[in-house]
Amino acid sequence: MELFELKDKRFVAIDGDKAVLFDKENLVKELEGIEQKLQSFPQQLTDAELLDWARNNAPIMNYNVEINLLNSRKEEILKLLEAMK
Repeated sequence: MELFELKDKRFVAIDGDKAVLFDKENLVKELEGIEQKLQSFPQQLTDAELLDWARNNAPIMNYNVEINLLNSRKEEILKLLEAMK
């Protein structure tokens, strides 16, 4: 991989036939965010701590939207099939 510096702290990385543009400031910000996130994790979790974390951070599944879409499509299909008789 070859790295070429452009203007305004931007770089182009060329690897074979692929080229990627990088902004140094954005990379530094992303790295800081990753480091903060990594530091926020407990070093070793007990089973109780892990369960507590999962309860607090698990996504709440809301199937209502999908159910409504499926029911709506089902009605459309039934109407089409009825019209085809």
